[in-house]
Amino acid sequence: MQRQLNSDLLHLIRILECLYKLIRYSAEYKTAEEFFQANEQMPFNASLTLIAQVGEESNKLSAELKGKYTNVNWEKIYGLRNRIVHDYAGIDKFITFTIVKNETTQLIEQIIPIIETEIAKGTFDKKEFEYTAQSGYYKYIDFSRFKFQ
Repeated sequence: MQRQLNSDLLHLIRILECLYKLIRYSAEYKTAEEFFQANEQMPFNASLTLIAQVGEESNKLSAELKGKYTNVNWEKIYGLRNRIVHDYAGIDKFITFTIVKNETTQLIEQIIPIIETEIAKGTFDKKEFEYTAQSGYYKYIDFSRFKFQ
């Protein structure tokens, strides 16, 4: 199936929602061990699922978008998804914690300008973006961070 650049907005929004949830789910934990053991491993397991979703959504993005925004390591993101999905029990809690605490914010900082740029160019539909901003489903995204609003 040929993926189109103008349909990438929703995939990027879904990635952002997962990333903001990762920040929320890990906010109170200071160590990997604490994060891993908390609440019967619920935040850890939820985070693995969210990271896998980020990878899945990144794989649905068009080749054109990935080619335009090579500052994002799309292959690494999808590779991590594969690692989680195929070796769930073997995932290192320290690496996971580092990813959640350090790389989540970095990826948000890379994705927001992509959305801003593509809306400004008219590639993404601003009305679709505004609709998602009003949706309760995407309630964890900080939509106030977008400059064109």
